[in-house]
Amino acid sequence: MSDPNLLHVAALAGDARAVAAALASVPIDAPTAGGETALMLAAQSGDLASVELLLDRGAVVDATTPQGNTALMMAAACGRTAVIGCLVARGAAIGHLNRFGLGPRDWARWASDPAAVLPLLEGR
Repeated sequence: MSDPNLLHVAALAGDARAVAAALASVPIDAPTAGGETALMLAAQSGDLASVELLLDRGAVVDATTPQGNTALMMAAACGRTAVIGCLVARGAAIGHLNRFGLGPRDWARWASDPAAVLPLLEGR
């Protein structure tokens, strides 16, 4: 198996081609040392192509870090509206709370434009 860091670096860089290549030899939900999956890193970077690729290939949409954080939370904090829409459409849990009782709506308040993010996180 190749180094999972290759997948994580590609996801954080927003490089869908490198993500696809790394998936040939790295488990899709392999975590970083901090517990983030490639989906979480792609969501943070705002790379919709990588997010869709990872989800299409079977990434767990609501995988959590040891603290209970999800890809949706990371996308919300970074104001990645297209990624948030994709994750929600793919079943991401809007009501999930991490170990500290914070959910995606709380994380959205850290975005540079919370007003653009919060409506995407309305309950369903």
